[in-house]
Amino acid sequence: MHCPVVKWRLGMPYFTTMRFTTFIVFFFCISLNFLHAQTRFFKYLDGWKSTALAELDSTYVVFGTGSTEYSQNYLEIHQMDKTGNLLSSWIHPPDSLISTELRNQQSFHNYENTNIVGVTVITPQNELRAKRLRLSSNITHIVDSSWTYSTTADDAIMFITEQINENEILHAIGTINNGGRMKFISTDTLGNSNWEVTYECGNTCYLRPVQIIPVYDGGYILTVIEQKTPNGGNIYEYHVASIIKTDSIGMQEWQMYPGGQGTPITSDYLVAFPTDDGNYLCSWSDIHSRGNNGIVNNNPDRTIWFAKITPNGDKIWEKNIAEELSIWNINQTFHVLSQAILTPDNHIVISSLGILIKITQDAEVVWIRNTKPEELNPDTHDVSMYLHGIINTTDGGFLCSGEILRWVGGFIQTGYALKLDEYGCLEEGCHLDDPVVNIEEVVEKTTNISIYPNPTNHDININYQLPYNMPDYLTLFISDIMGKVVYTQTLHTYENNIRIELDKNLLSGTYFCHLIADGQSLGSKRFVLIR
Repeated sequence: MHCPVVKWRLGMPYFTTMRFTTFIVFFFCISLNFLHAQTRFFKYLDGWKSTALAELDSTYVVFGTGSTEYSQNYLEIHQMDKTGNLLSSWIHPPDSLISTELRNQQSFHNYENTNIVGVTVITPQNELRAKRLRLSSNITHIVDSSWTYSTTADDAIMFITEQINENEILHAIGTINNGGRMKFISTDTLGNSNWEVTYECGNTCYLRPVQIIPVYDGGYILTVIEQKTPNGGNIYEYHVASIIKTDSIGMQEWQMYPGGQGTPITSDYLVAFPTDDGNYLCSWSDIHSRGNNGIVNNNPDRTIWFAKITPNGDKIWEKNIAEELSIWNINQTFHVLSQAILTPDNHIVISSLGILIKITQDAEVVWIRNTKPEELNPDTHDVSMYLHGIINTTDGGFLCSGEILRWVGGFIQTGYALKLDEYGCLEEGCHLDDPVVNIEEVVEKTTNISIYPNPTNHDININYQLPYNMPDYLTLFISDIMGKVVYTQTLHTYENNIRIELDKNLLSGTYFCHLIADGQSLGSKRFVLIR
């Protein structure tokens, strides 16, 4: 909105209608600017880990885990105003007789003012149990804590709780006593079971679920880490990150390993997100080290990878951002991806070990931000900053949570809350120092695709303008909304235009044109077929 410049005249006994209107618009603009002003702050919080986040009308809420001197854990909830001032804190259970821990950033979910938290408790009999807590609308107390996942054979660890509609809550629960199993469970809001599915990876493996993602066809994507100890050692020999696609009742349709399954170095900390072209974008890190009979070996080439995956589980393209991390002066020794969220401008922000990465839905880097506050920099080699949770805030910025590990004759862990602006900056204007890409580089990375007529009832014309320095040929393929490839053709890079007569047997619906060169996606475009 453009706000007018108001000129004041002294000595006016009254406002005319026009002047009064200008006066109101002026103060409306001031109020609008105030509402959209972005605060930034960094605040230590009690407890050893801050995990999940919520934004209420006038406050931020941070969920985490604290611990007593007797190693009894408890759920810790902090409310702060939107400038970072702590207003109140409370713990559950208040007597700390039963150890309670929050395991995953998706363990808090707000659905139409219904606040659900999934926790793991240790019973007086020293058994691990997955529980669900319902909180009041203002998150000041527990309303109900009656639901517990009961199993006689296994300890149960709550990793993910996700309410997907007014009648259904999903849980991903790890069990550890008899090999690597994961329970994917649906209940109604009263705790009655809708369905339950078990996934297994063997006696020398432990399954750690990371995300539950509802997808286009009514099913789900689960991102999972398999921690393997094939030689029977005391530490995990290697990790393998996988994606499991299920139908609407949790039954597996396919499983894929975007980073491979090999040893000694393989994938870890995988996150995924549905994209507007009907596919999935996933990101994972190379495992930073592996154990071998108690000896840890580092991976010198570890970085962050991206891949675009069709709804059928086929990989369209793959790339890493090692070069971009160097350009943005990110010198992490390893990466711990924790969460992926969609931003208001339809990009994706991924949180990792002390950094935020903003990318397009084709994994082109918009910015990479080191989030470590300046006050921690003197201790750079003695401090690790983990990001566990991230949400968009109504002022356009981001609220993050996590834990800080200091080495002072032993590890000291501290929770924190971090409020950043829309550029991922803690210090105002930090984006003004971002690396500058010259015009030639921008031109090289630009791909323009257009389709007409759109919608169509018979054929389509595809125009494309590609970056410079491309190979002579590229591949066009057309897929349906489920990712099934219905048409493929090799194109000359400099052809720029092609007409395609669509198969008369194709059904009405949404389709996507993809251009691929040397395994890299150059872009996608959606069109609609009407028969």
